Amino acid sequence: MAALGTAVGASAVTGALSYVLFRFLDSSSRSQAIVFIVYTTLVVTLCAFFRPVAKAPIGLRFTSLKHLLASVGLLIATLAVTALFYRLMSPVFGDFFGLVRQIAAFATDAKRLQGQPVMAWIIATPRGVLLVPLFEEVLFRGLLLAWLRKHLRENLAVISMAALFALEHGSFAVAPYAFLLGITMGYVKLRTGSILNTFAMHFLNNVFLLAIGLKLFGHS
Repeated sequence: MAALGTAVGASAVTGALSYVLFRFLDSSSRSQAIVFIVYTTLVVTLCAFFRPVAKAPIGLRFTSLKHLLASVGLLIATLAVTALFYRLMSPVFGDFFGLVRQIAAFATDAKRLQGQPVMAWIIATPRGVLLVPLFEEVLFRGLLLAWLRKHLRENLAVISMAALFALEHGSFAVAPYAFLLGITMGYVKLRTGSILNTFAMHFLNNVFLLAIGLKLFGHS
């Protein structure tokens, strides 16, 4: 709680300072720059509290090429299972391709940044595919999962973490996707002891979604 409180407080301060310092940017680019700095502050603060980051509870370290490749394979399998789930649940979630469009619009900046300056894209892209996944892996698969493991059985800890991960995304359409991905990445973290493997999964997932978003909505 102390780490989270400090991280939130520090990010509020850096966000406010960024708003003043980046007034020369257009509004869209300034917003993206502020969000980028806020996420950077969150990651740096949490990692400073729980250093060295290579060790538990974060575990940001390379384990093996085998683990990385297996993690990518599990990501592909999870995407396939998620797609099947959405197709079977089309009476609840609606047309599959319409749902894909909805998820891409919500989970990426492809639609939100239509017609915006290049600078906004330059800031938003690494934030979306690198910085946000890193923060979420540190928080959910690192700190939160380690804390839950102290109080719950392994399976329940993973499910609880995945449920909170899904809720954090704040979208009914995205929730099953995030929940299933959270479960897979939770088990990868427990089996390998490293969030580098789950970060690789998260990074590729976000790149995949961004590619779909750009295909659907185009870009300036």
